[in-house]
Amino acid sequence: MGKCQQPKNAKIADSATLLVTYSKRRKGLFKKASELCRLCGACTTIIVFSLAGKPCSFDDPSAEEVILEYIRRDGEVEPQMNLTEQVDWIEDEWDSSVTEDNGVLDREV
Repeated sequence: MGKCQQPKNAKIADSATLLVTYSKRRKGLFKKASELCRLCGACTTIIVFSLAGKPCSFDDPSAEEVILEYIRRDGEVEPQMNLTEQVDWIEDEWDSSVTEDNGVLDREV
């Protein structure tokens, strides 16, 4: 007759289910981004942090090119950091945000 209804925006409590959902949704998100690039010629960069804080990314043509183009179109000056320095900065920001919350990771994806 019908599916069991779950609250749409409730955080998943079971850790195994959470990991499976994260993995499937990340793959689906990257697949949609790939289709967008292939079908429409869009330039795309997506950075997703895993539950352990490990960054996973999809980029086409490259993350650095997409980010620099975004910054140029926004009228700002090109950043002085290369891509490796930008990744290190993002990881430092991530670590500091987890520390500020007393180690509690409560982010919506």
